[in-house]
Amino acid sequence: MTKRDPAIERALNDPDNRYLTWRQLDDGTYVAVGRLAFTVALYIGLSPITYNWRYCYDDPTIAYAAYTMLKTGADVPSGWIARRPETAEDREAKSKPGYDPSQFWPKETDDDAV
Repeated sequence: MTKRDPAIERALNDPDNRYLTWRQLDDGTYVAVGRLAFTVALYIGLSPITYNWRYCYDDPTIAYAAYTMLKTGADVPSGWIARRPETAEDREAKSKPGYDPSQFWPKETDDDAV
């Protein structure tokens, strides 16, 4: 059984943090879905004050589906439109004329996407 972290869980339950739902994966990683100004975010690797990854979705149902499919903190979800922190791949794709995130990021049919 994975050890629970009361400090992380207090932060996740704080309504000021705007998390809609959260859970702890079998590997101990905390994940959550939360509201942002214009999108819904899937957070992976939460601590009381930060996260390892944030994936933004324009459709809350896709965000929730990706959240439910996560098995480990190393999983990369599909269907997102932006992620933080940005990688070199993200910055290179954004610099191309006619940038469209749906052409570069994992989709439901990608073999290695969750």
